[in-house]
Amino acid sequence: MTIDYYYEFLTLAETQNFITTAERCYISVDTLQRHMRSLEYQFGTILFQQKGNKASLSEAGKALVPYAQTIVNAQESYHQSIKPVKQTAKHRYKVATTVPLSFYGMTDVIQSFQREHDISGIDIHLDSPQKVIADLLEEKYDFAVVWHLDELPYRLTAIPLKKISAAVLMPSSHYLAAKESVPVSDLEGEGLLLLENYLNFYNHVIHLCRESGFTPIIRATATHGRSIEELVLGKVGLGLLPIDTVTNFPSDIVSRPVSPAFEAVLDIVYKAPEYSKKSGALMKYLKKTFS
Repeated sequence: MTIDYYYEFLTLAETQNFITTAERCYISVDTLQRHMRSLEYQFGTILFQQKGNKASLSEAGKALVPYAQTIVNAQESYHQSIKPVKQTAKHRYKVATTVPLSFYGMTDVIQSFQREHDISGIDIHLDSPQKVIADLLEEKYDFAVVWHLDELPYRLTAIPLKKISAAVLMPSSHYLAAKESVPVSDLEGEGLLLLENYLNFYNHVIHLCRESGFTPIIRATATHGRSIEELVLGKVGLGLLPIDTVTNFPSDIVSRPVSPAFEAVLDIVYKAPEYSKKSGALMKYLKKTFS
């Protein structure tokens, strides 16, 4: 059993819902239930009364809450106390991301930072949002660059880094290509093509479409921009992409910004207070560059 079980216990006590808690903790419902059973086995009593996905604290569970909070606080205090010891060695950054940073000029900025500061290197790892958040919680990375999430585990903190606009990719023969920008309402009835690594970005786009009175048609998703281009050329649908990713496409494909102007946010996410002063320096460097 790990300290994380107590974090999960406190989150479940707050939400009173297994699905909500599992999403916040970036684990499956089955894993969460197994962890709670382990706690109950350890203490020899029932901690929650469960009905479907709903959970309510038993009397024993209510009694455990302040002790669980003490354990959580103690761990955070411990990490704070050993932070200076960790900083003695020359630091090598480990950064996770859910988007290719080269699209947004961030790799050049990171390389500039590396030249200006005395660090041993910077490792950048691209992965899914769920995996990145889970790895941050386990302190495998100093921080991560992710699309804005409405809810994060309470041990993580987010600061906005960069706003990203949306663009429509289409054949030059499409009737919308004659417009300087594409109104959201004109996307009604059109099949849309999305990049899989940008699903959080598209949650905002889908919300915008629904606010305009229609539900968008998601025709297909792809892992690479080149695949989107091929689908657009095959007239399978229109690409709806972060505008920064729309570069170097064939001459028979055009892009137009979405109107009204739509922006999604890339965040820097880190686990406070574990990140070191040097990690904080890189985060501030990125923030200053893109603000």
